[in-house]
Amino acid sequence: MFKVNNNDIYMTEHDYNVALPITINGAEFDSTDSVKIVIKKNDEVVLEKIYNEIQDNTFNFILSETESELLPLGHYFYHMDWYEDGAFRDCIVEKAKFIVTDKV
Repeated sequence: MFKVNNNDIYMTEHDYNVALPITINGAEFDSTDSVKIVIKKNDEVVLEKIYNEIQDNTFNFILSETESELLPLGHYFYHMDWYEDGAFRDCIVEKAKFIVTDKV
C-alpha cells in the first residue's frame, strides 16, 4: 500500500503491483515525454524507473515484485525528472522521502 504526504511517499514493505497515481500539476506532457523516478539510499541508486504513458498529466507508479525486493524496510530519497524526446527538461521533485514501512 502507498501513502503520500506532500511529496513524501510511504510504501509497505514487499508490496508490488499496486498503482500509485501521480499527477503533475503545472505541466503539459506530449506523447514523446517521459518521467524518470530515481530512488536512492546513501547517495546510491537503488531503483530507477521511466514512465512513458502519461495521460492528463498522470501516470501510475507501480513496482514489480523484483523491484519491490530492492527496497527493504528503511528510509530512502527519490527525485523525479521530466524528459522531452529523451532530453532532460525539468526537475519535478528535487528530493523527497521514500519510506518503506513494516506491514501492519
